[in-house]
Amino acid sequence: MCCVITPVVPVAIIGTETIRGSWWFLKRHRVRIIIGKPFNLVTAETKPDKNDLSAYGNRIMRAIAELLPPENRGNYGKEQ
Repeated sequence: MCCVITPVVPVAIIGTETIRGSWWFLKRHRVRIIIGKPFNLVTAETKPDKNDLSAYGNRIMRAIAELLPPENRGNYGKEQ
């Protein structure tokens, strides 16, 4: 059986939490976009089940959390 390789590029956006209110567009906000190192998700050719999809999602979210400051990582910043 062959595999399917799916490239994933994690991206984090920092600073949007300061953009609030009706007049947000009149004030400058510092927003950073951080692009992480690409990695591959390797899957079987068969349709993934719920456990597979959950594992893929967790892997992607951990990669994004690594790009964020520790206080913004939430559950994905903790050791699994």
